[in-house]
Amino acid sequence: MIKPKTILTVFLVLFSLHFLSIFRLWYIYLPWIDIPMHFLGGFFVALVFLWFMDIGFFPRGNWLMEIIIVLGFTSLIGVGWEFFEFSFDFLASLNSWHIIKSQPSTADTMGDLFFDLLGGFVAYFYFATSYFERKIKSYL
Repeated sequence: MIKPKTILTVFLVLFSLHFLSIFRLWYIYLPWIDIPMHFLGGFFVALVFLWFMDIGFFPRGNWLMEIIIVLGFTSLIGVGWEFFEFSFDFLASLNSWHIIKSQPSTADTMGDLFFDLLGGFVAYFYFATSYFERKIKSYL
């Protein structure tokens, strides 16, 4: 079972790194920082969704359906984030206070979505495998 403390810890790490990356201009000077941020973001989103499954808000099924649903939810949030970045770029260009583009290219967007999904995939296999192991042991 996923503990709320684990979710809070991942959130605080993600939020702190994002805050530092914005105010220390790491997104400009260390453009690779975007990769682990999207990985952590996907990991966090999948973690939250798996927690909702653990508490019974969403039913647990077989592993294939679960991973499809978890990755679908992770991609939904990832695409929403990409729309947010695109909107920020658009509004910033209208106001002439545009320092750096959040969306420099389509390749960057695809890379961001890939790492969102990879983070969700890792979270699912890390936490869901323990669930299925417990379920198998309960039958033995």
